[in-house]
Amino acid sequence: MTGAPITPESARGENAAARKPGRRRRVVSRIVLTIEPESAGGEAIDTAVRLARAYEAELVALFVKTSDMMNMVSLPFGAVLTSRGGVTRVIDRTMLEQRLDRLAHQAEAALARAASGVRWSFRTATGHTEQVAASEALQGDLLAICSRTARNVSEAVGAMACSLLLLGDGLDSQGRGRDRPVIALFEGDTVVLGAAREVAAAFGKELAVVLPHGMDARARRRATDWLSRRGLPTRLLQFSDPDGAALAAELVELGPGLLVMGRDAAASRQVQQTFETARRALPLLLVS
Repeated sequence: MTGAPITPESARGENAAARKPGRRRRVVSRIVLTIEPESAGGEAIDTAVRLARAYEAELVALFVKTSDMMNMVSLPFGAVLTSRGGVTRVIDRTMLEQRLDRLAHQAEAALARAASGVRWSFRTATGHTEQVAASEALQGDLLAICSRTARNVSEAVGAMACSLLLLGDGLDSQGRGRDRPVIALFEGDTVVLGAAREVAAAFGKELAVVLPHGMDARARRRATDWLSRRGLPTRLLQFSDPDGAALAAELVELGPGLLVMGRDAAASRQVQQTFETARRALPLLLVS
């Protein structure tokens, strides 16, 4: 992979169109955040709130009592074994319900503290995270899945025209991921660049753009022109290996705080499949 910074021209590189009050941008009117008990930390909530502010969007938060956990304690003699500090505890259904209710209240309180100035709602749901998310999402939504276990979310959502943000915990803007860039995998659709730019601006992160193998000079020029018109000092990197797994490994090595890809683009689908197979916890934004 090779690359160099894109330096915007001093006069023309300032995006005059961006200063026009009628400028159009990609509209996200609603962000749906699903939270699992195992991933109920405040970082995912902070991520969703920041994006809601950036898009001036409504935030709908769903705390998911996952089916696998609830079904386990519903079986005869069913229980959940946990170990903390070397002490093993058996949790029955009543104890589990109480614990989940406490976690849900904590998540709602964290959302209330963080979401000043944002329209938001919060409720609990029971089921598989993928199914709960798919039943709630509408066309044009940004669907944020906070889960370390959910897989094949794109298949669960099916043909629904919504973008997917796959989170482990959050984008960690205040912690170890603070200096990690937002990386866009560009396959010709400038909507991907626009989404990456929005997130990078919302979290104060550097933006880098990766061009997959086989991209022609015209598509490359389209990316550089789009970025230069908006005055963005961006790293542009050309990848030379056609293998999707090799591309995914190279992207991990770059250490992104978020990887932004087209939901249905060819290289993006290969990379997503590789990540899911390897169960990597790299946050992904799949743009529709």
